[in-house]
Amino acid sequence: MKGMKNIRKGSRGTGEEGFTLLEIIFTVSILSIGILAVASMQMASIQGNGLAGDLSEATCVATDQMEKLIQESYDDIASSPSPLTRGIYAVNWTVDEDVVYDNTKTVTLAVSWILRGIPKSVTIQRVIPRVI
Repeated sequence: MKGMKNIRKGSRGTGEEGFTLLEIIFTVSILSIGILAVASMQMASIQGNGLAGDLSEATCVATDQMEKLIQESYDDIASSPSPLTRGIYAVNWTVDEDVVYDNTKTVTLAVSWILRGIPKSVTIQRVIPRVI
């Protein structure tokens, strides 16, 4: 019976149950480190999502401008004289003739912007044939 009584009272044998201050400090410090790690990952995720959103928007701007160029007649397709501005994006394109095949124009379109002081860009390319 004495053995059972000691088990109920705890392993300290003093009759007091609970946690020591050292155990609580150790647990809180480990929990704090875990929370800081999760917060750091959350910040990285938010920044990554922001970049992904900007890339998607820049790609939409690029494809929109490319579609406008494709709708022009073959002889009117020419390099941009200066970059167009659409919000935070600068759109510029160059046109090269007969690079891939004869009677074609290769349009290289670049959309650039600055994100937190770092230049970013998206480039798409399209070969437009002369329709005879």
